[in-house]
Amino acid sequence: MKKILLIIFLCMAPVITYAQEDTLHISTDKRDGIVYSRYYVINDSQFMIVHYKAEKNDTIYEESIPEYYQEFYKREVYLRDLKRKDVSKVVADEVFDYFKGLTEEELLTKLSNKKVAVDLDGSYQAMFFNDKSKKNEVFSFKIWDGKVSRISRPSTNTLPTNDVWTAFQIIQLKEYLGDMEALIQQLRKKYPSSKIKK
Repeated sequence: MKKILLIIFLCMAPVITYAQEDTLHISTDKRDGIVYSRYYVINDSQFMIVHYKAEKNDTIYEESIPEYYQEFYKREVYLRDLKRKDVSKVVADEVFDYFKGLTEEELLTKLSNKKVAVDLDGSYQAMFFNDKSKKNEVFSFKIWDGKVSRISRPSTNTLPTNDVWTAFQIIQLKEYLGDMEALIQQLRKKYPSSKIKK
């Protein structure tokens, strides 16, 4: 029995080791929205390509990163390390990369220690320090379909100082009022002769 357990463990060891490896996705080949190949770097040194085909998927390993993919790799390492930073250490030039693709919940979690305002269009606004100009700059985060869809720098750099909870409540109130307006419009259509005030 001990021999069988030892053999099973030795067979599993490569799988366990592989699972612990640091694999970084660096590039994807797509045509007409269909993924054909993905490129990875394993443990900051090995290169792996996965080709997707109808009949079978092929995987290619190389011991070093080809020169063409070095820049892709450096970019992904930069983004990986940037996203690990605390938001208080993020400077203005890093904002676009740091917050790109976050959900609204992830954005609010990241901004939880900052002063946050809500613009008239429902965008969140927060200040970040520009280490070149030595001034704070306001960034606006537009949410669409639950995700950060646009990040911009408004021309004015004044920011109200309501906290993130107040900002979230304002957004909820705006949505509630929008629902009420839609309900009133439906009632007007259903009961055109009634006196529903505008």
